[in-house]
Amino acid sequence: MEEIYAKFVSQKISKTRWRPLPPGSLQTAETFATGSWDNEENYISLWSIGDFGNLDSDGGFEGDHQLLCDIRHHGDVMDLQFFDQERIVAASSTGCVTVFLHHPNNQTMQIVVHSML
Repeated sequence: MEEIYAKFVSQKISKTRWRPLPPGSLQTAETFATGSWDNEENYISLWSIGDFGNLDSDGGFEGDHQLLCDIRHHGDVMDLQFFDQERIVAASSTGCVTVFLHHPNNQTMQIVVHSML
């Protein structure tokens, strides 16, 4: 039976997506994004499990994940996908689609495209 890990993050999380690895990479994914819903303020958040935990006997990570950065998202996050290593696309309950750019050097995110459907 698979183990389930949980952490209280004070948000209702609607979507979770692993950051894709570069083509040909043999590493394990260490970064994931979450999108929240039904909060006073919703967020797109980027988390890391790399260098914070140790591998268990099954090759999975043990330990806590760390928040790298987050950015406010208008409306509930209805869907969330990575375009590539730096860009995340989020669909909102307001009818908007937003592309966020992650800057790994200073662990920030910014909106690069915001479009109504």
